[in-house]
Amino acid sequence: MSVYQYFLKPSGVVPTEISAIPLTEVALEMAEANTGICCFPGWALHRFRISKNIVCKPLGKSGLTRTHYLVTKKKDQNKKYIIAFSTQFINAFQK
Repeated sequence: MSVYQYFLKPSGVVPTEISAIPLTEVALEMAEANTGICCFPGWALHRFRISKNIVCKPLGKSGLTRTHYLVTKKKDQNKKYIIAFSTQFINAFQK
C-alpha cells in the first residue's frame, strides 16, 4: 500500500503531483529545497549524509511494514542451497 493510499487519501489530501525520483540523493535535495516530501525505508538512508535541515520521522504509530515473499521453482524447493538461503532469509526478517 502506498503512502498516498494509506495516509494522504484518507485525510482528504490530494497532492498536486506524485513523482517517482530514481535517485535518493535527488529526492533528498528536493526535500531540502522545499519542493516536496519523500518517503524511504529507514535502512535506505543510513548511507547518506542527511542535512540538519531535514527531519526524518516514521509514518504512523509503528511505521510501515511490507510482506516479503521467497519464491523458487517447485522442483528446486528441496535443494540444499535453496533450503539454506530460505532459512537465512526467514531468520533475517524475523528480527
